[in-house]
Amino acid sequence: MKPKFIVSALTIVVVLFAISCSKDSGGNAVQYKAYERSYKTWLSYKGTVNNSYIYTVTSGSVFGYKSKTVLTVINGKADNRSFIAEREKQNTTGAAPEYEVYEQWNESSASIGSHHSGANALTIDQVYDKYRTEWLKVSSKDNDVFFEAKNDGLITMCGYVPKGCMDDCFVGIRISEIKPL
Repeated sequence: MKPKFIVSALTIVVVLFAISCSKDSGGNAVQYKAYERSYKTWLSYKGTVNNSYIYTVTSGSVFGYKSKTVLTVINGKADNRSFIAEREKQNTTGAAPEYEVYEQWNESSASIGSHHSGANALTIDQVYDKYRTEWLKVSSKDNDVFFEAKNDGLITMCGYVPKGCMDDCFVGIRISEIKPL
């Protein structure tokens, strides 16, 4: 009887551990593993560039809007943020879409955060943390959760889309480039 009890108790402990681990990441274990690999790559990269880098955040809409925010981080602190937003011009000829700038600005270290549009002035460390503590924690039953690291293992996209949502529902960030200063 005792060996069966030990095996049963051990099975229960393993199952409870597995459940608790999946709850840590909102049931998104695959994305969490990708996150962990990418975060280790980030820590190594950050050291090689002395925590000083430039990264670009892009966004777009099915309704003809696109934007780009470029952030400069020096010694682990956001130092500059620039933004450009464009919208698709009215096109009646069927030609490739053309865009016009409708908002553009630049913030220096003293004015970072003074504009409400554009990506938040986060460091890449803060982006990884936001993914781990917020975006990854959403319910996988109600949301499709994403994590991609296509820039030599560094984060390129992370966030989620509520299931059933059709247009422009992504909550998260898309990073097209991370490069040293």
